[in-house]
Amino acid sequence: MRSVLSLGLRELLNGRVESERLELKATGSEACVDAALRTICAFANDVHQRNGGYVVFGVEEAEGQPVLPAQGLEPSTVDGLQKRLVGAISRIEPVYTASFSIETLDGATLLVLRCPPGATRPYVAPPRKSSGDRVPFVRIGSETKEAKGTLALQLVEVSQRSSFDELPAAQGGPGDLEVALLRRLLERTGSELADEPLSQQLRHLDLLVGDNGGARLRNAALLLFCARPAAFFPGARVEITHFPEGRGADRLDEQRLDGPIDALVE
Repeated sequence: MRSVLSLGLRELLNGRVESERLELKATGSEACVDAALRTICAFANDVHQRNGGYVVFGVEEAEGQPVLPAQGLEPSTVDGLQKRLVGAISRIEPVYTASFSIETLDGATLLVLRCPPGATRPYVAPPRKSSGDRVPFVRIGSETKEAKGTLALQLVEVSQRSSFDELPAAQGGPGDLEVALLRRLLERTGSELADEPLSQQLRHLDLLVGDNGGARLRNAALLLFCARPAAFFPGARVEITHFPEGRGADRLDEQRLDGPIDALVE
């Protein structure tokens, strides 16, 4: 199972990720799974647009800080815990998917969930394991809270103004991407994904929207990893006009720059 982490596990636990994006669970008990479900729903809603978050099982928390070295999970229980979590997440509506990976830290076995922002917010989950009702949850600081009143209004507002780069692309697919551009980025960052198939790279980088049967690229994928994004987004280019003899003179030099967004910036 490939890691879902974009940075090292030790960096994740040592404050490289804000507490608002990190939830720690000491064990895989039913109570911990039940509480984690509401936090996963909150990460999916991503009301403050922090790019979701992580839930780590096997690490105890004290006064908001991880207790290290981690006590870890019994390796023989991890598979069962993952299945219970999948079952719990299936109670979130609309359908939502988190990514799992088994990690090791100082000999301790941990289960990590990467919970990206959902594409069809707002999401709702049962407030209790036995409840048939579902309500929205959001992350406020290091706490998971039911979205009521002002929070509910804020969640609706955020859900209606998703950023352009995270929206599903209206056209274009994986065949329109330059695999070499994506691989170059992954190699520069030392990612283990560099040698993976394109579909796995896109899925792990959260550049696909939807399930395997109908996944679509996010706009970000075409903006970053297509040789000519302007073919899909006419405004994705830079036009430069230079007046070498001063403003208002008859002579001017024009240049149009086209290509992936990072290349345009450079």
